[in-house]
Amino acid sequence: MYPDPATSVVSLKLNKYDVGLKPDFQITSAIGGTIKVPFEWSDKILQLNISSLPAGVYFVNGFDSKGKAIRSKFIKLN
Repeated sequence: MYPDPATSVVSLKLNKYDVGLKPDFQITSAIGGTIKVPFEWSDKILQLNISSLPAGVYFVNGFDSKGKAIRSKFIKLN
């Protein structure tokens, strides 16, 4: 996940995962709430627009098409 920390957009490279046409993922806050954010997906890079999120620690969790876990975290700054 880069850049970390970030203020507006974070990107996650998914080269080592078999994600097919679109990854299945979920973003949660440090206190466990599920978050919806706009995203773009191309060339195995997931870009999340985090500009509307409050400052804090967030986790990206999901699975590729073979059931392999995808996990990452990022810090959002104001």
